Amino acid sequence: MRLVTLTELQPHKDWYLPNPYIHSMYRRPGTWKEAAHSMVQWHNETLNIHTHLWPGIMWLYMAYTCVGEEYYLRAPWYSQTVILFGYLSGAIMGLASGLAHTFYYINPRWASLCWKMDYVGIIGMGLSHQLLDSIILFRGVYDWPSLYYFLTLCQLLFGTYCAYDILVDRSGINWGIIYTGISCIFLTVPTAVLSYQIGQQELAISTFTCSLLIGIGGTIFYQGKLPERFWNPNGIFTIFNSHVYHHILAVLAVMAAFNCFHCLYRLSP
Repeated sequence: MRLVTLTELQPHKDWYLPNPYIHSMYRRPGTWKEAAHSMVQWHNETLNIHTHLWPGIMWLYMAYTCVGEEYYLRAPWYSQTVILFGYLSGAIMGLASGLAHTFYYINPRWASLCWKMDYVGIIGMGLSHQLLDSIILFRGVYDWPSLYYFLTLCQLLFGTYCAYDILVDRSGINWGIIYTGISCIFLTVPTAVLSYQIGQQELAISTFTCSLLIGIGGTIFYQGKLPERFWNPNGIFTIFNSHVYHHILAVLAVMAAFNCFHCLYRLSP
């Protein structure tokens, strides 16, 4: 596989969206076979692929095995549903991201399909976190089942709309950022504070840590393009680039949210 520079990608700039602060080690547009083979070669997307692909596989396995675990069996049905959905959405996010970073560079059609798949995976994981916070807040801190079911329905409808909007290119809104930000401000922070006050410190810390890591990864690394924006000695951050750190923090955030699953049975009314 021949790697190309940022300058050589100029003819494809309308759909191949490189990091402007990384100037080398890009894969040139090719075939899906070349893309698949690139998974085991060094380039500036190698770690972006594997930092989400393998966690996605692990979370898929956890979705398969969790149904026999004590924390799942002791939880009420609505908590079991969220646990399963959480593991599956984490798996979809990880696999979608890993595959998107593998195949997007083939041609414009593949790029569009891959990034849509990636963004829908992000929405699914965000929805999972919202449903988790709703259980903690409205079936743990407060026992308001009617409000919980109503809010869950609203969340499912809004998440579905966001995914549909992404798939049909309707509005062009970056729902991955907006959806997560709204959820953190209006749901995660109150959930963390109130659950901490009633003695559920593990739940409070885990759900807040999830949003905190997503916020740091999204702002400093994904949007800020650090450290390569200001410093890239000998091209070291060409491979260990900002998106890699963004991925690592996202994985840690998901694991923090999954830590809540082991405590949900304690919230049974």
